[in-house]
Amino acid sequence: MNRKIRTTRRRVSSGSSAQSTSIRLTSSPTKKENGESSPKQLTKMCKNPLVSEVCTRMYENKGKTGDVKFKIGTDEISAHKCVLASLSPKYEAQFYGEFDDTKSDVIEVKDVTADAFKEYLQFFYLNEFPLTHANIEHVLSLAELSLVEEFVDECINFLIETLSVETVCLTYCVAIKHGCEDVIELCERKISLHSDEVFASKDFVSSSREVIFNILQLDSLNCKETDVFNACIKWAKHVCTEKESDPDVKMNLRAALVPETPTQATNLLHQIFDSVLCQSRSSWNATNRIRIFSPKLNVRKYFI
Repeated sequence: MNRKIRTTRRRVSSGSSAQSTSIRLTSSPTKKENGESSPKQLTKMCKNPLVSEVCTRMYENKGKTGDVKFKIGTDEISAHKCVLASLSPKYEAQFYGEFDDTKSDVIEVKDVTADAFKEYLQFFYLNEFPLTHANIEHVLSLAELSLVEEFVDECINFLIETLSVETVCLTYCVAIKHGCEDVIELCERKISLHSDEVFASKDFVSSSREVIFNILQLDSLNCKETDVFNACIKWAKHVCTEKESDPDVKMNLRAALVPETPTQATNLLHQIFDSVLCQSRSSWNATNRIRIFSPKLNVRKYFI
């Protein structure tokens, strides 16, 4: 019985959405051993709607099917060597290179949190993956180590797109550590335009000494000198509380602002007196050092 063969079009359901799949049939004549023509051989080219789900399913089942584990503290996180190596030159060399240095299937990862590493792994498996301010510093560090430029760019774009008064201190800290000059410039512009709001933000109080010092060095802060001074005292009290020392004791505040081995780059007390307390309301003026004991700033209350 002869059958007519033609190109067909059918609907293939995948998940909640239906995809249109084309089937292309091609034919090529073949010859029998005696030289006679045989029926045409047919090749069918189809789209596979499940391929895009492979990595997602591998991610969901990596605890069962993974062939490498990353140990972060007491946590062990499974993954697939082939998936990581397919995107990362670092992992390709580490797992399959000539100088393979993985003597075991458990790799210890230091200086990052388990939550940050889990967030980082999703980039290798998922079409869409989350980035959070809580983990961005560690995720960016891991992305740089992986040598995947696209991942690094995604992290930097995240910092830029989510930049606000509330997040600028954290973003500034990450940008300084990783040398992201464009992000540093954006942060300094934001801090200068919204100085009083930045000094009142939660992130300012929990910022590192390096970030505070860099902010105090800006010559374009748009706020009163009293706002700067009070913000630094608030920061110092927070440091005292973190170290479980009494923030109402003057010597403890001094210790927070001046480290045990002070340098010009870390002596915040010197920086406050030299660059903040001596400013005029319209512009920085380092020559007005006499204003260091201005009653309005109430310096004696804390240090004298």
